[in-house]
Amino acid sequence: GIMFAMIIYNFSIFIFLSDRTYLYYVVYICSMLTHLSVVYGHIPSQIDWFNGQRLMLIWPNMGVAWLMAGAFCRAFLNSAAVMPRLDLVLRIVMSLGAILIGLGLAGLDHAANVFGKYMTIIGCFTAIVAAITAWRRGFRPAKYFLFAWIILLTGLVLYVIGGIYVPSGFLTRYTAAGGAALESLILSAALAARIKLLRAEKDEFRSRADRFRWLSQTDGLTGLFNKAFMLERLAVEVDSANTHGRPLALIIMDVDDFKAFNDSHGHPAGDKVLQGLARILKVNARGGDCPCRYGGEEFALILPGVHRDNALEVAERVRKAFGEMVMQPAPEVKVR
Repeated sequence: GIMFAMIIYNFSIFIFLSDRTYLYYVVYICSMLTHLSVVYGHIPSQIDWFNGQRLMLIWPNMGVAWLMAGAFCRAFLNSAAVMPRLDLVLRIVMSLGAILIGLGLAGLDHAANVFGKYMTIIGCFTAIVAAITAWRRGFRPAKYFLFAWIILLTGLVLYVIGGIYVPSGFLTRYTAAGGAALESLILSAALAARIKLLRAEKDEFRSRADRFRWLSQTDGLTGLFNKAFMLERLAVEVDSANTHGRPLALIIMDVDDFKAFNDSHGHPAGDKVLQGLARILKVNARGGDCPCRYGGEEFALILPGVHRDNALEVAERVRKAFGEMVMQPAPEVKVR
């Protein structure tokens, strides 16, 4: 019941997200559930096969389980990219699963029995080593993955040694089923943790991309848009104005005698002048306007939907506000 619920839940997530990792998980748990149903007698262990032969279902089911377990491990841990050597081992586990399927379908039950026991040990330890490696490299959801495989391995070991090294009873008889059920729960939690981590990484990447985009479009000194962005935006606004028949204004300005000011008072004082003019442009710009630093002491203001007379008024407000700005390059020196 637990495993069936996990199958339905995670298959629903696969439908919405189209993430193959969930599909691998669902097929793996389905094959494990079928395998356990055969082992515990809920499903007949044999069926009629080719030319009247009897097919033992346990070995093909186990082979499919390990084939999909390897695929799930590779997808969940992204082993092909971050740990290629272990990824090769996981692919070998998948190949062994395919071999086990072939042995079962060929009716080689004794060979499949021996092969399956060794493969179970190899598969579990490979998954555990891969999980430890991924966890040590900073992939936090791998700790759930590790715990899940330890639980499964413990349950399988207790099931195998029941009646041999420890007394057989209810506990040892159902540890395989209990371990598989707990593993399905913990692996589902691991998938949830993985999605949460990937979402956080995606949000961080988007934030960084927005930051880099903003830096590529703005002038570092004034915080206004730079020349490259201005030319791109101006071309867009010109096309829009021509298409829709709307007015468009462009104000271009520079600071008079800026070089002389720099030579007299130094470049730090000149930077403050440029920053002061930038603040004035921002105050006088509407939401859709585009204040830019064109280059050096040259500035521009793109005004979509503004007629010439209104643009002249804006230009005059900027000029007056800048003319009233008082600079103090030295304690006893004021420049207007």
